[in-house]
Amino acid sequence: MNFINNIVKKLFAPLVAIIICFSVITDVSALEADITGNINPAGTDITGILNPAGTAISDLNTANGQAVIPSSDYDDEVFFTEPEQVFEEDKEAEAEDSVKVYPKWQGSRKKPTKDYDYYIKVNKTTCTVTIYIKEENGKLTPYKAMVCSIGREGHETPEGKGYKTSDYYDWRLMVDNTYGRYAVRFNKSIMFHSVPYYKTKKNSLEWQDYNKLGKPASLGCIRLAVADAKWIFDNCKRGTEVEVYSGNASTDPLGTPEPIKLDTKSSFRDWDPTDLTKENPWLVPVE
Repeated sequence: MNFINNIVKKLFAPLVAIIICFSVITDVSALEADITGNINPAGTDITGILNPAGTAISDLNTANGQAVIPSSDYDDEVFFTEPEQVFEEDKEAEAEDSVKVYPKWQGSRKKPTKDYDYYIKVNKTTCTVTIYIKEENGKLTPYKAMVCSIGREGHETPEGKGYKTSDYYDWRLMVDNTYGRYAVRFNKSIMFHSVPYYKTKKNSLEWQDYNKLGKPASLGCIRLAVADAKWIFDNCKRGTEVEVYSGNASTDPLGTPEPIKLDTKSSFRDWDPTDLTKENPWLVPVE
């Protein structure tokens, strides 16, 4: 009998040990899977979760206390005015001209067929901005005209030649605590930018001043419809020359576009009609 018991013990002891080891390994694997699943439920590389764009972490740092936003359009970084505020990504419907448009918009939406060097002239007398193509031989060819507002009495826009565009901002806090979109600096505190907004929201337009396009109305900057401000922002590279002068209608080779007048009783008045953001209620399909 003892002989049989010894044989049973020798046969089953290793089997029991194997079963116990297998059980422990299974429990550990389950725990590991559970921990991994909680940290990274998608099962993707943790590096991808921490840094989905694949950008070097050093590139995501701040400079001078301001968030650095890489820009593909310009050599350097673009800085937002208030780094603590996260702005919603632009949802501009930069799509085809056949998609949507404000029916009364007379501005040109055509894009350059190649990268030009531009020269910008601002005629204070007629409140007109004229964009010129700067040819290789130095000749200036009129390309596009925009209606604007210049500095009102007591805040006159300074005149002069040799100014150059420098800083570019999606949103820029103004001295009166309003915000300008697509602001482009060219003379110290003087910039091209949209008609002001009360907030950094596209449906907070200072509509009373929108109807002043074509007249002096600003604190010195050059105000434009959003589409025109964005055109300069997108197409006139840093270092583009700017000239501000007082001429007459004959010095505006393309004339002065007729400004849009908002219906002040409209529920849409808080939107710039030329803004191609898809939520803009002014936009209608082009037939």
